[in-house]
Amino acid sequence: LVVQQVSGAAEKANVQRGDVVLALGGEKVNSIDQFAKLLAKHSNEKSIALLIQRGDRILFVPIKQGG
Repeated sequence: LVVQQVSGAAEKANVQRGDVVLALGGEKVNSIDQFAKLLAKHSNEKSIALLIQRGDRILFVPIKQGG
């Protein structure tokens, strides 16, 4: 899942256009629908770990939810 647009909490966490989302909350992401479901599943958490690939690097990015 390649990031096309960045805003909100992802932008604040420095997620960048072109990053590849590998996992959210420790669960592998294969589609935008799955990403949305996982985000909803973890909606009560203050922060969720996003695993991304940026170029040759694999990074964990904490996404702060709810402002």
